[in-house]
Amino acid sequence: MGGEGSTGAGGDGGDFQVEMDYGSKGGHIHLYETGLADASFTVPSYDTYYLGENGYTVSTDVTLTQAADATGLSDGDYYVSSNTNRIHHVAIADSIDDGMGGKTCAADGAVLSVDETTCTLETPVTGLDVAAGATLTISCNGTDTVVVDFDVHVAGTVTTENPSLNNAPCGLNMDAANFYIAQTGAFLLDGD
Repeated sequence: MGGEGSTGAGGDGGDFQVEMDYGSKGGHIHLYETGLADASFTVPSYDTYYLGENGYTVSTDVTLTQAADATGLSDGDYYVSSNTNRIHHVAIADSIDDGMGGKTCAADGAVLSVDETTCTLETPVTGLDVAAGATLTISCNGTDTVVVDFDVHVAGTVTTENPSLNNAPCGLNMDAANFYIAQTGAFLLDGD
């Protein structure tokens, strides 16, 4: 599966795999070579998605970069770990006195900076929700993989860009327990 660009190369698309652990709930999957969706049916309602304890809701346009860790990022930022393929939330707080003349971090798992002034906690996202009207762009260097423990719900748009190739799209693999794609949801991985 892949997209054809009108002025440039389309995305490679890669593989498309569907598993229906709980049945199709009366729905069906149709794949066509036309590149056009068949909208002649009514999309059935679906169960509530579950994002887990550290779910991430994208409600405005956001671009996530790939990085090995949170170096150079700010408090509240998100990024895709090039080591784990997970989206991480970055929380940065001031260090606290350890009671013995040194500094420590209040949050379990936080890393004390070399100058001992701040603590950085990188928390993996457990589920992903892209709200209607929002676009999640994943900056990548070739095919990218994103993993979450629970569900992915897309009512907005998910796309990719490769900065080293004039922001051409990349392949995207997503690994989640369940995918919920609303009628307004879209994965745009084709060329211009």
